[in-house]
Amino acid sequence: MNTLVSREDNATILVVDDNITNLRLLTAILSQHGYTVKIAKSALAGLRHLKQCQTDLILLDIKMPHIDGYQFCIWLKSHPTTKNIPIIFLSGTQQSIAKIKAFSVGGADFIAKPFQSIDVLARIEHQLQLAYLQRQLRDKNKILAAEVKRRQKIEALLLSQKAQLKKEIKQRQHMEELLRLRNIRLTRQANIDDLTQVANRRHFDHCLVREISRAHTSGCPLSLVLCDIDFFKKYNDYYGHQGGDKCLNIVAQTLADVVNLPGDLVARYGGEEFALILPDTYMDAAIEVVHCVQRTIAELKLEHQASEISNYITISFGGCTLLPGDCSDAQSLIKNADQALYDAKRRGRSQVRWCHENRH
Repeated sequence: MNTLVSREDNATILVVDDNITNLRLLTAILSQHGYTVKIAKSALAGLRHLKQCQTDLILLDIKMPHIDGYQFCIWLKSHPTTKNIPIIFLSGTQQSIAKIKAFSVGGADFIAKPFQSIDVLARIEHQLQLAYLQRQLRDKNKILAAEVKRRQKIEALLLSQKAQLKKEIKQRQHMEELLRLRNIRLTRQANIDDLTQVANRRHFDHCLVREISRAHTSGCPLSLVLCDIDFFKKYNDYYGHQGGDKCLNIVAQTLADVVNLPGDLVARYGGEEFALILPDTYMDAAIEVVHCVQRTIAELKLEHQASEISNYITISFGGCTLLPGDCSDAQSLIKNADQALYDAKRRGRSQVRWCHENRH
């Protein structure tokens, strides 16, 4: 039985980045995990390497002099010898437009800087496994095509060729099913924020659109809450990033413990900001949920000596409610909740503000 590609296969990875620090860091990470690493400081240098050596995967920076990552990717995907090499883009921006363009020119994945080694390794392994399976599928297709041609020419071997064809089709279907199941597992993993173990922004965006559609159809209310840990940058500066990560994890798990009704969602919206989706919940009930979160956080007495308003961690909340008959979309709800959150911060933080713009 064929096995998936693994670290022991010593895949060759080309890293194209004009930043020597990134090149050294990625070389160290990948070499420690059994990969052969080649580096290039420009697209032209990367092209010279590709002409000389077989490459299994490319890590490609977007912003480079002369030829940027997008242009280089377009060129690679237009040439038969390089079009099947998976390309993972590296970028210092997390803007959606950069990600959309990266995928549109043929990128297989997108990693935002600063990156974490576990994230980089997981994405690389996933793409190598996909590329391996795709190569096997292409080989199987070639075999099937050859078998069909032989059947057309050699009538005497029709029965044996047909049996062989069915066997290979079954093998191919089995491989496709394995790939489908693996993709399902990876998709589930992609919905969880690695640090806090609550839903990530991608999953939040999907769920919010789904719940808005359900609310419009059913005529039920929907409340959205955005919350932000007060003076978290100062917390990071004072306690260090490891302390900040621990604080984020505690706050996330506390939110998940309180906001736990069927259909509720707690997500990391970005940085120290979290989002709560509360289906079938009017404003008053949603505010009571937020007050429960505030009390629970206060009882934890998480020390915050750098805060300007308390010796302990506090959180500011902004929310809005989609009422029956309101046709607001996800962008409008997020904007309203964000405005309410801004108002809470402007008024001194550690409080709840609600946007009434969409109330009848």
